[in-house]
Amino acid sequence: MKKIITSIIIMFLGISMTMPMVFGEVKLYGANGLLFDINEYYGYLNDGTYDAYDFMYFLSVNGTEYYSPSGIYTTELGGRQVVLPVVNISGLNVQRKIFVPSTENWARYLEIIHNPTGSPITANVSVYGNLGSDYNTYILRTSDGDSDLEATDFWAVTDDFGDENGGVGSDPSLAHVWDGPKGKDHID
Repeated sequence: MKKIITSIIIMFLGISMTMPMVFGEVKLYGANGLLFDINEYYGYLNDGTYDAYDFMYFLSVNGTEYYSPSGIYTTELGGRQVVLPVVNISGLNVQRKIFVPSTENWARYLEIIHNPTGSPITANVSVYGNLGSDYNTYILRTSDGDSDLEATDFWAVTDDFGDENGGVGSDPSLAHVWDGPKGKDHID
């Protein structure tokens, strides 16, 4: 049996969060009242404060979106990690965990994909969605120092039109981290 774990860390710059349970979505608030609103059926971020997201961070395995019909979730790590149920997609057990530490300013998406069979299963895994900045999204910087998103990058910083030249955009700057040079199992 092989377990593949990938993670995405979403940083909403300058924010710490708490997490009350609410039917339909899990709301994570930053120190300044900024919101991460996680859909408890799909696990995506709905909108957030200041239009940071517009249904961002869907998970798809072989073209099928992760979806928990019950919408029931649990928590771990002192209530700081939302655990969505295991769903079977294309013969793989798929689960999402979203962690928000009380002492830091970011959220981590952990996509756990487990092959319960003794045979290899090839899967195309995608994490996708729409940032609040929509068609005005600019990549300000990537892990190799430029602003071109490439398969070899580990992270990227995005913002909306205006901020990249010292102007003022309406949506917050976001950092997206999906891998790292010291990661045990890199994304292929």
